[in-house]
This record gives sequence, C-alpha cells and structure tokens, in this order.
Amino acid sequence: MPPIKLGMSAAFTGPSGELGVKLLEGSSLYFDKLNSEGGIHGQSVQIQTYDDHYDPLITVYNTVRLLQRDHTPILFQYIGTATTTLMLPLLNTSKIRPLLMFPFSGAETLREMPYQPLVFNFRASYRDETKTLVDFFITKKKHKIAILYQADAYGRSGWDGVRKALYAHNLDFASEASYRRQFTFKESMKAQIDVLKKGRPDAIVVIGTYAASAAFIRDARECQWAIPIGTISFVGAESLLALLNNHAIQRQTIYEDIYITQVLPDFKDVSFPAVREYLTLAKKAGKTPNYIGLEGYVNAKLLSQLLLKTTAPFSIEKLSTLLERDHTLDIGLGEPVSIGVDEHQFSHHVYLTQITRGTITPVQGAQ
Repeated sequence: MPPIKLGMSAAFTGPSGELGVKLLEGSSLYFDKLNSEGGIHGQSVQIQTYDDHYDPLITVYNTVRLLQRDHTPILFQYIGTATTTLMLPLLNTSKIRPLLMFPFSGAETLREMPYQPLVFNFRASYRDETKTLVDFFITKKKHKIAILYQADAYGRSGWDGVRKALYAHNLDFASEASYRRQFTFKESMKAQIDVLKKGRPDAIVVIGTYAASAAFIRDARECQWAIPIGTISFVGAESLLALLNNHAIQRQTIYEDIYITQVLPDFKDVSFPAVREYLTLAKKAGKTPNYIGLEGYVNAKLLSQLLLKTTAPFSIEKLSTLLERDHTLDIGLGEPVSIGVDEHQFSHHVYLTQITRGTITPVQGAQ
C-alpha cells in the first residue's frame, strides 16, 4: 500500500534552523520505529520536508508545493507563527481539505476561527506560557515587568499573552522594545536595552528566537544588568544555552536568573514512559536528547495513535471524521491528553525551567 504522506515546512537552516532539525529528528525516531513494525495498518508514514528558512513567503510556496504537486493531506509540525499564519488560507482553498497537525507555535490564530476546524495543536498556547512566567515573577515580588518581542505575528502573540497576564494582576508593561525578524546572535541589543531600562523594570519577558534572545541576554549581562529574564519554549532552550555557553567560555561570563517555560516535562525525567521511550531510541540512533526532540517524538506518537484509530487504507476523510469526535489518549506523559469538537489543543501543561551553572534544570514547585 502507498505511504501515508506528511508535509513539513520549517526552518532547517538560518537563525532558527536548529528548531526544525531537532523537531524532525525526534519525530523521525518514532516513525522509523513505527514503520519497522508495520506502520499504520501496513502503510508506512513518510515526511516530506522543505526548508522555509523561517520566511513566511517561502512557507506559502512550500505549502502550495506540498498540496498541489505532492498531494500531501497532512501538514505536520510547521514551525513559527508568522510563517504558519500566512499559509492558513490555503487550508480552505485546497481540494485535498488538508489538516494541520501539531504546529510548533502557541499563537491564538491557530486556536480560533476560521481555521480552528482544520488545525490540531498538542502544545500549550503562548497565553498559557506567558501567564506562567508573569505569575512566577509576581510570586517573586517582581511587579514591574518589561517585554522584548520580535516584530511580527509571533512577537505580538506573545506580547498579547503577557499583557493579559499582567492585567490579571492590575499591572501594565513597565517598558517595551522590539527587534526585527532574522536577528542574529552577532548583532547588538544595546538599543533595546537602553529603551527597556527607561521603565526601571525588575523582570523582563522575552518573546524571541534563540539567536535574538541569546544576544539580548549576553548584552544585558555584559553591561552588568543582572535582571531576571524569562522566555518561552519556542526559543529552543538547548540552542539558546549553546550560544550562551560558547560565549561564556570566551568572555568568562556566567548566566543566571534566566527562566524558560517548556510544554513538556524534563527530557531526562525517566518517570514518564514517553521520556523513557524517547531516550532509548535517541541513544540507539546516536542522537543527543533535548526538549525539542522530545516534542517531535510526542507529536509523532500522538498522530500515530490517532491514525491507528482509522481503518485501512488511510484517507484524509477518515481522519477528519475521526477528529470530529472526542478523544482521550495515553501517550506516556503521566496523565491522558484529550481533544473535543470545540477543543483542538491536547495539552495546557507548562513547566518552568531555569539556567543554572550552564545547564537547564526544572524550577521545583513551579509547575
């Protein structure tokens, strides 16, 4: 029987390229094992990937190619808000009536009408993540919170989440600054730091990519600004840390008081069956475990469990009909995840981590 085709447009190169590489790596670990065991009712699962360099226009081009030339019915773990949002109208214009499964974005656009019926999310939203950060800072008596955000749909989505979380505490931004897309680690954030300092904040939330976020942290610490900084899972914690650690070796700088939300538990926590499975396969394949890879693994496992509920041979109509009903699935994360007709997000869990002595560790009691 023909394979079940998935299409993935994502950044595999450029300032955000590590995200695509790691996400694909994790999902491939699961699908390779699945295919070796017979696939989905005898059909293998194959991922067609295209590099969009984190450029929305290229994402649209890649999506047209996936739908019209490759006839791909499932678009899988697209990366980014601005990139994914721009291609959403194609979902309603394609004869295939494709589904977008588990995009790597927490934006509300992917969780609201008119595209909500065709989009299914695993990860917690940016509102969930930013609320966790703001609430954490409030418990630490940090009430003057500033924001640095990427000047695009991703940054504004995170900005909106932080604003709503602050309003819940009758607060507003102490100050705010932005930076352009495709910002690199080599560039300076001094101008943004000068703007943010004017509000005299006692904590900062950064909504950015790993290169830009690392550049901001580097420059803040090098000018002796020891302010707590929080960012969200899209940053890619390991990629952020790698840039900082490499720079710290050169400049003998130590980075502390940096907090990062995650949408999955610690990838080293073997108390979770899904984590044990992921670590076993990663070791066997010679891959380095990480949060993004674990998410790719979970995405693949979740999609496979849904596909196994359909009958052979696969069709997008069968999967779409299946997803019109409520489903609860145990994928090894401690408790089952579920979706319903009006709820297309499997998880709202957010876990808080911090950088401690050059490593990422869970913040105890913050979950």
